[in-house]
Amino acid sequence: MEFITLELRPRLQSCNAFIAMRKDLDLKDVQVKLSESNIALVLKDHNMDFSLPFIKIVPTSLSMLSIRNNWICFRLQMMPLNSVFGSFSVEVLTDSNKSAQLTCSQPILEDIKLLFKASECIVLCACCKNVISKPTTFKRALPLPDIQCSPDEWFCCKHSSNDIVNIETQKSDYLYGSYFALLHKNIFINNLRIDNKTLTCDKCFLHIGALYSCNLLKLWNCCVDYKPQDDTLSIVNATNPLDDFLIFIKDSLTNILGEEIILQTSIGKQTHYLLIKPMDRELNLITEPYHQIINTDAPISLQQKCVAKVLYKYDTSKIANTNNHWNVEYHEVSLPMIEAGLKHLLSSTERLPHNNRNIADYFLGYIALRENVSKVL
Repeated sequence: MEFITLELRPRLQSCNAFIAMRKDLDLKDVQVKLSESNIALVLKDHNMDFSLPFIKIVPTSLSMLSIRNNWICFRLQMMPLNSVFGSFSVEVLTDSNKSAQLTCSQPILEDIKLLFKASECIVLCACCKNVISKPTTFKRALPLPDIQCSPDEWFCCKHSSNDIVNIETQKSDYLYGSYFALLHKNIFINNLRIDNKTLTCDKCFLHIGALYSCNLLKLWNCCVDYKPQDDTLSIVNATNPLDDFLIFIKDSLTNILGEEIILQTSIGKQTHYLLIKPMDRELNLITEPYHQIINTDAPISLQQKCVAKVLYKYDTSKIANTNNHWNVEYHEVSLPMIEAGLKHLLSSTERLPHNNRNIADYFLGYIALRENVSKVL
C-alpha cells in the first residue's frame, strides 16, 4: 500500500476514503469490510486491517465503492463517540473559532532575542555565509502589528497626553513578522546588492529580501543567519522555508468566503506566483503512519492530523486579476518559501485519485496545520 487518506466530516457524519495500492486491482479481487472501529481490505493475495479507535463507523454504511487502476475509493457514515456534534437527528453547534486558534510563533524568535541580549551580531547570507551587515547591537525586538501594515501607519499613543507620535525606526531595532524581519538600511554593507527593490548577496546571488521602505529592508528568515561577535555563542541559523510557509498559512487563513492568497516573488525579470484558495479551513485527515507499511495481517494503526484543503496553482506569468475581488491578498515572500510550499502541496495532491486532483486549472491539495489531533469525533 502507498497511501490511505480518510477525510472526516463530523458535522455530516461521513468519511471519504482514498486508498492507493502499489499495483492495479480488479474489482472482483477486492472486498471492503467495516466494523465499528476497523476497516478491513480483503485482497487477492493478502488482507489489510486498519484500526480506527478515534471514530465510530456505521458498519452497514459502505457506499460509492470504486476500483480504478490502483485506487480504492468509498464513502462511509460515522457516529459521534461523545455526542459533541449531536446525533443523526440533532446537531450540536460549537464555536469552531476557539478550537481553530493557532499559535504561529517561530522557534527562531526566542533564540534571536537571547542572542541580541548577549552580544553584538552580524547578518550572514545563509547560502555562502557572506557577511552582509556591520556588527550591530539590537536593543528592541518588536512584532509588526500586521503583515500588510505600512510604516506610515505606525504610531505610539503616549499615556501621559493625547498626542499621537509617529514611530521612527532605529538602527538597533529588529522588527519581525512570521517569516521575515525588517532591519534598518544603514546597518548593511556593500556585500548586499539592491537591484529593482530586490536584495541579493553579491557573492552567491541568493535573493535575500526586498526593499520595504526608504529606511527599511525586508529579510527572509530562511535566507539569513545571525552570528554573534562573541565566539562562545552559537550562530542562529536560517529557518526552514517549509516551516515559514506553514506558519504563514496558519496566520493567513480566515473565515472569509472566497478568500484568495497569492504568494509572489521577483527574481530578475521573472516573477513567481503561487495562488491558494482555501476550501476547508480545518479538515481532519486520517493517514498511514510515518513508518513503512508492509503487507501484514496485523492491524495497522493510523494517525490523525488537521489540514486545510485548498485549490492551488503555480505560474511564472502574471496571474489573472482573480476577478478583482476585494478579498484577494498579495504577499511578497522568498522563492525558497514558494518552492517548499509548492512541493508540500504537490505531495499532498498525490493522496487523491487522478480524476479527483483538478478543478478547472487548479490542483486540489492539503496544507498541514496540526499533527496528531487528539480530538474525539
